[in-house]
Amino acid sequence: VCTNKAVVKVIEAETVQVRKWDIGDPTLDNIFEDTGTTTAPAGAEETVCPDWDGYTRYPCVAQTQPGGSFSYRVEMQNVGNVAMTNYVLYDVLPVIGDTGVSQELSGGRRETEWSPVLTGPVVLDSALSTATNSGYTVEYNLTSNPCRPELNMNLATPNAAWQTTCNDVWLNEGDIADWTSVKSYRIKLFQPLDGTYPQWGAGKTLVFTVPMKAPLSAPQSTTDDPKTPEVEPLDLSVAWNSVSFRGYRVMADAAPKWLRPTEPRKVGIVVPFTIPPAV
Repeated sequence: VCTNKAVVKVIEAETVQVRKWDIGDPTLDNIFEDTGTTTAPAGAEETVCPDWDGYTRYPCVAQTQPGGSFSYRVEMQNVGNVAMTNYVLYDVLPVIGDTGVSQELSGGRRETEWSPVLTGPVVLDSALSTATNSGYTVEYNLTSNPCRPELNMNLATPNAAWQTTCNDVWLNEGDIADWTSVKSYRIKLFQPLDGTYPQWGAGKTLVFTVPMKAPLSAPQSTTDDPKTPEVEPLDLSVAWNSVSFRGYRVMADAAPKWLRPTEPRKVGIVVPFTIPPAV
């Protein structure tokens, strides 16, 4: 028996992991973005597409047909060892010409090639969620440029407006007559009330599902045609999506601490290509 004593200092970590997943036509494989197939590119760290009940994420994309349904999963987990509070997540749905959601990435194009539509409300998946006290609300916006001041990146002006123009009309589920008219949404979690801050406990998870549909006009991906002498590059027809969020860390003897907004990797849904017949 070892009788030596040692002092171990546990370092506090304030981290929320948010990942966007998607699932397409169950008869079509999830594929690597770089190859357009289930085979990973040479030297890839991941050689098999990530899979969660058929949902996938980077470095792979899901597939659906024109007019076909697909779905997103928004996975949020407190992976640190301290409590969080006052979280807001924004999602601007894919649209041709779109950019990143956060202030930091709002100047960068997402490269979406076709615009899918929402087909129903964003729903909490209670079977996959372990946080039970979030008091979440989902609000919808009918534009692709909603006001999102919480994504201000400047510590000196957190939550201050940063967009030159934006739309700040937010609707509840009962206000939506046509779900295809919704272009963005936000989820509010663990919101303060009367000076009290609900706590998002370490290790607790929330998962939301977002039902979507590809338009009939979504173009096919293209690949090399063996009947022509030119080697044509793979060109996946992708709709890209990403989310951005901001939160606070609960402090023992002080006001909650602001955490810098973050925008995780985007996730893609593609329309498959038809392999041209060989000569």
